[in-house]
Amino acid sequence: MKKYAEVLIVALIIFTLVVVVFVYVQSLRVRKVQNRGVYVYMYDFLDYPTPRNWTLVTDVLENAHLNMMFPLVKHWGFLYYRSDVGPLDEAYFAQITQDADPLRVLIDEAHKKQIEVHVWLMMFADGHTSTGTSRILEQHPDWAMVNFNGKSVLEEPAKGSQYWLCPSQEGPRTYLKNIIEELAQNYSIDGINFDYIRYPDENYCFCDHCKSKFMSDNGIASVNWSRDVLESGKHHDAWIAWRSQQITSFVEEVSSEARKIKPNIRISASIYPFASDAVKIFGQDWATWAKNGYVDMVNPMIYHRDYGEGVDWVRKVTTEVKRALAGTRCSLHPAVGGGLAYTRQMPAEEWVEAIKMAERGGAQGVVLFAYVCVEEAGAWEAIGRYFEDP
Repeated sequence: MKKYAEVLIVALIIFTLVVVVFVYVQSLRVRKVQNRGVYVYMYDFLDYPTPRNWTLVTDVLENAHLNMMFPLVKHWGFLYYRSDVGPLDEAYFAQITQDADPLRVLIDEAHKKQIEVHVWLMMFADGHTSTGTSRILEQHPDWAMVNFNGKSVLEEPAKGSQYWLCPSQEGPRTYLKNIIEELAQNYSIDGINFDYIRYPDENYCFCDHCKSKFMSDNGIASVNWSRDVLESGKHHDAWIAWRSQQITSFVEEVSSEARKIKPNIRISASIYPFASDAVKIFGQDWATWAKNGYVDMVNPMIYHRDYGEGVDWVRKVTTEVKRALAGTRCSLHPAVGGGLAYTRQMPAEEWVEAIKMAERGGAQGVVLFAYVCVEEAGAWEAIGRYFEDP
């Protein structure tokens, strides 16, 4: 009897250990995100300006078990839908059947397969030297951003190649709001994604309007431009706060207008993932946007290879962004992957691992950057297998 009791006790201990190990292993399993998207250019990125075949593209997404797509409809100032507001990419539309609207075709194909369409726009970035200048800035040169040396981007392009619209002036703000309203009014879109919703860097914008408005808004009679507002200047903190407020107020206004037209539309933003630097360098106070409900979703661009980091860095940064969003209703959908130069030969397993790292960091969804990158890496099949399994 005593021996039987000892055996029973050992059996109970073993059973308890098995249960504990099972529970621990289950705790390590992270639920796969249900919102799965991809950024995609309206043309074949490697064969510009050839339009994409949206039946084929949406077939690929369906087979990979993705349910969201982010088509780029405003790219370096050109629009890729039949707009009455801004300039179309004429080379692209020359290959489109007369009067056909590629965005409408895309939406129809996507919705047939239960894929949401969140139009993706480069907002204040409005031109690139590779495509000439900004058509809008050609018409309104006074709308251009100006650097701290007093040079307009039309004279000295930002980053050596980029043309940007000033976010404090009513003209460019109204122009961009009209584009958003046109999209919300005329298309059955599910969401709008703001990209380049910021300044190029801390050296902008010092146009006459920005300088005058900063002084007026802050009750400052005199400023030694630009020494007083740059690092260590006496008005530096006020300047950082003011320039970020120009972006924040725009996000608030344009989101409000879009929601008046489509109450259920989801507003998202592609953001720089480090909150304090995002404000200081880019004027991008996304934590406030989330807190105040101006955006429903943020897509921090966590491109580990672009930063020379290992894939676990995706988990680390996702966790940091999630912490910054605590207490808000804003969902976290990190953008993973990265520039084509860094991801073209990225192993399919690493794409899947980046998704897993976002999940382990607490993401509610994930967005791949970009369709062409996944395609070139040959990773669609592996991604599909991963999302296929429960």
